Amino acid sequence: MTNQIDVRDVCCVALELSKTSWVCAFAPPGDCKAVVHKIKAGEVSRLIGILNNSKAKAEHQLGRPCRSYSAMRSVTMASGLPGS
Repeated sequence: MTNQIDVRDVCCVALELSKTSWVCAFAPPGDCKAVVHKIKAGEVSRLIGILNNSKAKAEHQLGRPCRSYSAMRSVTMASGLPGS
């Protein structure tokens, strides 16, 4: 059994994580541009808040529920340690 997803209900999220900062881009369904947030690394509560608020705003504007999907990329900054 396959689940069909209506792409008109998909929010795209991109995360870039480094040791010093995190970048979160959120794009609601449609032709809207992504909104980019840069926060201090480790601010998990703030990141979750950004994602929840962005999704709620998109759902309010669309008048229907959205599905969030994410693509994540992790970046490790050189630290001068062997293997980095």
